[in-house]
Amino acid sequence: MKKNRNKKRVFDDDDSEISPIVVTIVAAMLSFVIVAGVFFVQTGVLKLGIFDKILPKREISLQELLDRGRTDEAIELLQSRPDIVQGSDTSLYTLGKAWYLSAWQRYDADNWRTYAQNPDDWFVGSDVDKALHNLKRSAESTVTYADATTLIGVIYMEKGWFARAKTAFENVLKRDASHRDAYLYYGVALSRAGQNAAAVRHLESWLNHKNDADFLKNLFYLHLFNIKDYEKAAALGDMFLKVAPRGNPDIPKIRRELHDLSGRFPEHFSDTMTIIRDRPPEFRQRQRVR
Repeated sequence: MKKNRNKKRVFDDDDSEISPIVVTIVAAMLSFVIVAGVFFVQTGVLKLGIFDKILPKREISLQELLDRGRTDEAIELLQSRPDIVQGSDTSLYTLGKAWYLSAWQRYDADNWRTYAQNPDDWFVGSDVDKALHNLKRSAESTVTYADATTLIGVIYMEKGWFARAKTAFENVLKRDASHRDAYLYYGVALSRAGQNAAAVRHLESWLNHKNDADFLKNLFYLHLFNIKDYEKAAALGDMFLKVAPRGNPDIPKIRRELHDLSGRFPEHFSDTMTIIRDRPPEFRQRQRVR
């Protein structure tokens, strides 16, 4: 039996044209997507959060809430947990930290106009009291002693109690000389107490201070405002910009200070520095042709 050689094939390796059926299907799918998108936008389905019930949501951790400045949510979440969980050393520390950040946000929202109104206690409020209460309870545990005591020292600095702050940091460093935050804030406490030279020596003695944005930031401000060594400040500010992680909230502030400093003391800045290298090119006025 002979095969029908004239039978037309639907698909062939030599065919260069796409089948009309495929084109029709693709066009129909695209039309459906467009129409559905318009429907969702106009009816507000996306805004109503209907898909939230369908797609699982990732629970935000306490640390993420604190990092994002959502202290009220963090406090509410902590206080909703069972009493046995709330009373743990780590929960007490986190709650104390959340209350401290809440107090700091309260002052910052008011542009610090009410800060230091009491000469004997600069940082006051029920949120501050709650922070200290929880942190002192957390410090009773050997697990959270160092972190809790360090944060207590930070609050003492905010209150203007520099001697008590230094004692808190010293107590932590006696147990663990490599506790990074206690080491950092001890240097800050020295500078707040007016011991600028001692603060610089202490901060620069940290082995990795040239690669630590927080150490560089504090050294920068020390040389800029307290010591007034502008050449050193320019170098430290440039180092900070090179090592600070993206999104660091101090980057815009230090950039502004460096811009101002470069305008007043351009001799302390070179073309290799970040603030100069990133500066937009100056407009060169065209010469009139005669």
